[in-house]
Amino acid sequence: MMSSSVSIPNVGGELRAIKYEAAHVFHYGANDKYSADIPACVSFRLGDARVALTVSDARDLLEALPSVLAQDDYAEYVTFDSKAVA
Repeated sequence: MMSSSVSIPNVGGELRAIKYEAAHVFHYGANDKYSADIPACVSFRLGDARVALTVSDARDLLEALPSVLAQDDYAEYVTFDSKAVA
């Protein structure tokens, strides 16, 4: 089950800048006093929003997409077919 989320409502636009970001350590604070381990992720831009998924969530999305797209294809088929009958 995916644990990543996007908190920006109504995100839309062109999908671009899809990339893998390796795990790394982020240093911050005065004289880099603090650090945080940042896990590897897959990120992309969707309109003005940046979306970052854990690698595990990206794999879950990859697995789910064929079914979601098939449902969309079927919905278009049913809509087109009902217009042809009417």
